[in-house]
Amino acid sequence: MKKTSPKKNLPFLPPRKSKNLKFWI
Repeated sequence: MKKTSPKKNLPFLPPRKSKNLKFWI
């Protein structure tokens, strides 16, 4: 995981978005 990834946004994001984020993280 990169430090530039929005960790603060991950928690409140839906599971589907979380998968997408993990994909580009």
